[in-house]
Amino acid sequence: MRHHYTPSQSVLLLSDIHLTSDEDSLFKRLQDSLNANDHLPSAIYILGDLFDFWAGNRCQDRYLQVLNFLHTTSKKCPVFFMPGNRDFLVSSSLLQKYNIQKIPDPTLLQYGQKTILLTHGDRLCAQDKDYLLLRAFLQNPLSKFLIHSLPYDWCLNASKRLRQKSSTITKAKKREHMQACTHTTIRWLNYYRADAIIYGHVHHLEQKQIMSTPPKYAYILDSWENQYNYCVIHKHNIELIIAPST
Repeated sequence: MRHHYTPSQSVLLLSDIHLTSDEDSLFKRLQDSLNANDHLPSAIYILGDLFDFWAGNRCQDRYLQVLNFLHTTSKKCPVFFMPGNRDFLVSSSLLQKYNIQKIPDPTLLQYGQKTILLTHGDRLCAQDKDYLLLRAFLQNPLSKFLIHSLPYDWCLNASKRLRQKSSTITKAKKREHMQACTHTTIRWLNYYRADAIIYGHVHHLEQKQIMSTPPKYAYILDSWENQYNYCVIHKHNIELIIAPST
């Protein structure tokens, strides 16, 4: 399904906030950033990894204030959530409870005459084959069903151990393995006939031209652990914004 917007509307996109709990200082930054906009956007898209980890629906107790804030926000404009590699276990039923609309990865936006492809970004990292194999295993429906069937405490501890191990492995990987593959990005843009792609996951803020004929662009969001940032689509333009620190 394609989401349609006119050039008179604005769309706000966020990714990789990595909230650890309601007590995380980044949650206050999220509230400030969404409330600081002079004009309420027509829609808000969260492109994965809103939560630093998600080990089943009992995690909602850990993030109750976050979910209630998004619920309140959703009464003013639609809030869409695309699962990331850290929070792919967030269920559709729980999101519906808070009036948050789950969307697939990838999703297309039609903004006037411009077609924009949204993805979390991890599937673009084609050179990180070990990660993609692990992703395929963890995120297939059977694995997710089995994980949801396990005791919450076991899943929580396993999730924390996996994050620690992943952090250690990531430091040892070659930098190019941690970046989106240009060839894969171009293939996605051509396949979906998109003019631009917006994603996170790789943890650096960048706007770059991917193809010259016809011109196609990538807009890459950074982790909020590095800097407070988001993307805005408005008035025919796509802009990466660095929110001022306080």
